[in-house]
Amino acid sequence: MAYAVFDSRRGTWSVRWHNGKRYQSETIIRRPPKGWKAGDPKPKEPPAVLEAQAARTRQEEATKAVGFERIDDISLQSFLDAREHDREINAAANSIKAIQLTFRNFIAWCEKKGVIRFNDVTSAVCAAWFADRSRDISQKTGKPISRTSLARDRGLLSAAWNHAVKLEKIVRNPWVAVEIPERTPQVYRGSWTPEELKQLLGNSGKWLQNVLIIGCNTGLRISALLGLEWRDIHFSKPEEVGLGTVTVRPELDKAGKGYSVPMSPLCFETLQEMHRSRDKSVKAVIAGRRVKKIAKGNTTAEAICLACSKAGLPKPDSPNHHMRRTFGRQAILGQLTGRPVPLYIVSRWMGHSSMKTTSIYLDIKDDESHKWMEPVQGRPDDRARQDDVGHLPEATNDSQSDRSQTRIVDPIREC
Repeated sequence: MAYAVFDSRRGTWSVRWHNGKRYQSETIIRRPPKGWKAGDPKPKEPPAVLEAQAARTRQEEATKAVGFERIDDISLQSFLDAREHDREINAAANSIKAIQLTFRNFIAWCEKKGVIRFNDVTSAVCAAWFADRSRDISQKTGKPISRTSLARDRGLLSAAWNHAVKLEKIVRNPWVAVEIPERTPQVYRGSWTPEELKQLLGNSGKWLQNVLIIGCNTGLRISALLGLEWRDIHFSKPEEVGLGTVTVRPELDKAGKGYSVPMSPLCFETLQEMHRSRDKSVKAVIAGRRVKKIAKGNTTAEAICLACSKAGLPKPDSPNHHMRRTFGRQAILGQLTGRPVPLYIVSRWMGHSSMKTTSIYLDIKDDESHKWMEPVQGRPDDRARQDDVGHLPEATNDSQSDRSQTRIVDPIREC
């Protein structure tokens, strides 16, 4: 039976209990009572200590009832029930709810697959459960279970098996070797082509045109775009390289570091015009018709959706991210500057920590990389190629001598 222990020097409470192999102590209350001094008589057990003592007692009884000393005989249901009682003592309410839900789902799945005993849970069983779990639909959102939820489930279940490893009941945790399965995006992450962007600008008001031009030519996040001030805009001097830069301050950067993006010609012209006609009392670069500063990204998102309806374009799933992805894709495809920009430079311009993050965000797939080698004008017609072959001059005996007299030009030396 578990019992409570009071530390008369610190004024803290703990509970000692037998975990099936040895006695274990756990601190329940770390702060002494109000007005308590060292040497005072032992106070009455607080309710939290009584609850912890009762929970540990139930766990001891459950351990003895299922014969935890013989791990071969224990059922999966009994093991997870004991683990759930163990976590009920010092876990938060939301954590307890997540533990109960995860354990319940795993037990129900194992019963359908015929996995009853604790020792029947192997790495293959864990991987199969994750594969089925990743295809489940969330009742709250109506979408597939997120990778965050899958990682949480793996962490809770892995912690339960780690407890058995610490008690030396099993040698290896089967959840360690299991990785969360990758999920291909269900919806294509959209962006606008140069033609679609031009059509969208023609159906937008002046303030929205400024938002679209700056957003699609700098790739700033919507929070950084709306928080942009004129002190962040730097127009290059004649002796400097480039047209200018747009700086994202550390407080506006998601990573808290800050970065700069060079201006494209269209962005430079737009900012120059806005700078000449600006209200000098307004610090914000992006301003609406009636307000000095746009506070929320929902305002731009709703305006973009309305402009798309007027232009006959499909409604974007995330209008603000559409601008950011348009910048990245047009830069990589050479539609922004007239020549393709390397991925590592685009990643730096977008404020990402790695190129992998940029490739995932822009939805750049390796299986589509072969398309980069296709001609811009399209594939030549097979019949045209046959006609060209028919017009080739006939081979003569002098062809070998002519070939030997041909001078091979080295392009590096010629330069």
